[in-house]
Amino acid sequence: MAAPTNTLISNNAVGNRESLHNIIGILNKDETPFVSTISSGTADATYEEWQLDALGNADTNNSNLEGDDTTAAAITPTTRVGNRTQILKKPFTISNTQEAVKKANQERQLALKSDTEKLLKMAVELKAYVDKTNENMLSLDVIKKAEEIEKLAHSVREKMKGPN
Repeated sequence: MAAPTNTLISNNAVGNRESLHNIIGILNKDETPFVSTISSGTADATYEEWQLDALGNADTNNSNLEGDDTTAAAITPTTRVGNRTQILKKPFTISNTQEAVKKANQERQLALKSDTEKLLKMAVELKAYVDKTNENMLSLDVIKKAEEIEKLAHSVREKMKGPN
């Protein structure tokens, strides 16, 4: 479908910033399941870019003697790849009558859905925090995140019980 006449679209605009993500992916698509290669985020431009790097082969002969001369190995630079964003829309209308009538548990159901999505996101963040720590160090961020998860989980449980 074409844009209305005289609409300035982002593909024709000059001065839009590029967006190069600050992440270099080191995943082999043949060895890693599809789900582990995707993630979500926000798009800051119409052409999102990131860099890919290949893992080197395991080398069991890479030990050196102390003071030995070293020769530099050839390094392959990262590959810059990207993808265009696309705006999807699914317009709909809701009648004023439907908006006005009481709905059976709809608000509670929406709150539960929202809270469980937050709970999942927080659990993933907690795992990332824990992965960054070692057995001798547990940061306050980890403890605070665990407390937030516990509080939200309790709230979800209470909402699931419903009104008394």
